[in-house]
Amino acid sequence: PDGKSTKHKVSVMENTFMSNISGISSGMVNSSHHQGIKILAPGLMPAAFTDDGLIESIEWKEKEGKGFLLAVQWHPERLELSNPLSGNILQRFIEEARKIKD
Repeated sequence: PDGKSTKHKVSVMENTFMSNISGISSGMVNSSHHQGIKILAPGLMPAAFTDDGLIESIEWKEKEGKGFLLAVQWHPERLELSNPLSGNILQRFIEEARKIKD
């Protein structure tokens, strides 16, 4: 209600792009959203969940030949860079952005 983030745990699914980037199976993230994913599009898959089953991160189901996609419900830009669910995502995003050619 006060517009501030709260922190909560997310569990990262094994063998996902998110698990590869973060290198962890669970961690703490911030949250200030009031909406969530109920039905996920067929080409996407969940990559992280809250303890009550809310999808917190999604990525391509079939990654081959597709561009960078990693969506999260938390705000990595407002977390400490030492948090693997923040700094590691930022680092990978920068690496992917550098691959883009004019």
